Amino acid sequence: MEADNFGQFPQQHLLTHAWNATVQNQQTRFTLRFRALAAGRLSKILQISDGITAAAAYTGLKEGMQKQLQLQFDRDLIADAFVLHQNQPNPFTENTAIDFYLPQPDYVSLSILDETGKIHYRSEGYYEKGNHTVTVPGAGLPAGVLVCQINGVTKKMIKL
Repeated sequence: MEADNFGQFPQQHLLTHAWNATVQNQQTRFTLRFRALAAGRLSKILQISDGITAAAAYTGLKEGMQKQLQLQFDRDLIADAFVLHQNQPNPFTENTAIDFYLPQPDYVSLSILDETGKIHYRSEGYYEKGNHTVTVPGAGLPAGVLVCQINGVTKKMIKL
């Protein structure tokens, strides 16, 4: 596999790939690793499409030998540390989702504060290791810049 097997289209945020080889077993042929430059889950951002080249893989030269392509996201590669993601959507008017990752089971205290430090929303509970989402209702939250705080880690968000 060489760099020539990939086509980059940065303006459209696209990457294409073409490769032709005869392979005898079912092992993984190649792995792509991406690093997020902004908040968000790669599993929600990356996708396979037919936008530029056909999204296809074949097990042989005969018709009907096409295989399904899929992306696999390795959760084991996530750093073994607490992560608070940016709320989605942001800014928001109604509900917003707060995503976070726990490297181990833990008690979580989520608070939404205004710029003066007044708490307008609180949710507490015990969560298992892994990714979690808390949906925060916009009703009752003041408009403006708010702070989401979970176990001492903060993210700013905007309520319209």
